[in-house]
Amino acid sequence: MRKPFSIRLSWVVAALFALSPLQALAANLTYSRYYYQPPGANATRIPRSTNDGGWRPLDQQSGPGLSNNQTTKIPNDATYATSTTTINNAPYVLVSATVTGGQQGAATVYSPLPAFIPVTVGTADITVAYYYIPVPVPGPPCTAPPCAGGSQVVIDEISDDTGALLDDDFVQVFIPPGAGFASDTPTKNANNLGTVDTGQDTQIRADDQPVDPSTQKTRTSLIFDRWVGSTLSSTGAPVTVIQGNGQRNLDVDKGQTGYFLAHYRNFCPTGFHFVASANASECVPDNCTASQNWDPATNTCVTCSPNTLWDPTKNQCEEISSSYKCPDLCPNRCLVMPEKALFGQLNPPPDCPSEVFLVCRNTEGYPLGPAVCAPAK
Repeated sequence: MRKPFSIRLSWVVAALFALSPLQALAANLTYSRYYYQPPGANATRIPRSTNDGGWRPLDQQSGPGLSNNQTTKIPNDATYATSTTTINNAPYVLVSATVTGGQQGAATVYSPLPAFIPVTVGTADITVAYYYIPVPVPGPPCTAPPCAGGSQVVIDEISDDTGALLDDDFVQVFIPPGAGFASDTPTKNANNLGTVDTGQDTQIRADDQPVDPSTQKTRTSLIFDRWVGSTLSSTGAPVTVIQGNGQRNLDVDKGQTGYFLAHYRNFCPTGFHFVASANASECVPDNCTASQNWDPATNTCVTCSPNTLWDPTKNQCEEISSSYKCPDLCPNRCLVMPEKALFGQLNPPPDCPSEVFLVCRNTEGYPLGPAVCAPAK
């Protein structure tokens, strides 16, 4: 587990960029702080009871206006969001901040927060939300189920993209850690109550993709990012936990207490790819030239050889027949795409014998059209 951190955060945005007379302010900047209210006695997570744990707004402040079509760097300092605070006479620690409204989608940073958060501003308003969770304090044994006179940790699921809590089945519990099968009752309690009894060493494993409990179908739009939490060391000192990206297993010791959130993210929008570091999860531009192609498997730009064309359905260069020729209208070469990949878009001509189409690319390398039937090989 990581040591306690100390970081200075700010809502003051200074010297974002120099505005020319033609750059009109187009987006508002808002800062807000939220704290996690622990669940009350006999609370349930699925369905959420009125006394279930959840985010509560702390306060909100406005920042300066932002110009559109700019990449803005928002610096961090302790003026607005301090690294620790006291709420309702209880100690809290800052664990993350989520920036929404940028063209690249949401970006989440974790403690210790980086010096700044880069955001590509479009016309949407930008919101920076800071999230605090409680610091556990030594006290009498818990009495609420499933813990009866022992110890427990509180868990929940959070969206990287909105900061909102999610209501999925998202974990399996293994007792002892590394057991071949998940423990049924502790797993149900973890998902339905949001608590895990720590009467013995326990492993809480987040699902790579959560399951909608109402349909029992996997939420394919979400993918696990990381665990974030607040707990106590063996000596009783507060510890902030920020696990590495993709590390799904959260191991908790016998008698351990704390609060842990499993972060899930959406896939990046077209033209961006996901990058994770020790303290950030964000989508960054592909930055390929018009003649290159983005390979999400390797996070690199790929240039196809003269006798190949990029197939975006396979994310690879495909060898083409010598009779294939990009339409004369295509200044940035073209893509080779099977008929089923067009899904009725780009107005492909009917009755194409080869069932393969050549599609013009735009200046960013994405399908633009028209779709022309490729000669049969």
